[in-house]
Amino acid sequence: MYRYAIDGVEYSDTSKISASPARYQVGDSIRLLVNPVNPGNSDVANGDIPLFTYGVMAMGLLVFAVGVLIAWLALTGAMTFQ
Repeated sequence: MYRYAIDGVEYSDTSKISASPARYQVGDSIRLLVNPVNPGNSDVANGDIPLFTYGVMAMGLLVFAVGVLIAWLALTGAMTFQ
């Protein structure tokens, strides 16, 4: 559970992420992502990038590399399209 105040209004919420041992201790400052339209809606900005994101980035780089390779082969004449 964490508490925060915006413009004098206090809010509290619970983190959707847990860790063992606890990542934060009582009294630690944390960084929050707060919905500006609904300040009662927040989440802890933990800075971790999910493994899925790395997978998507790797697939994008692979597709880009294959595209560059095909373009290079076509421009050098090593590959022709009919």
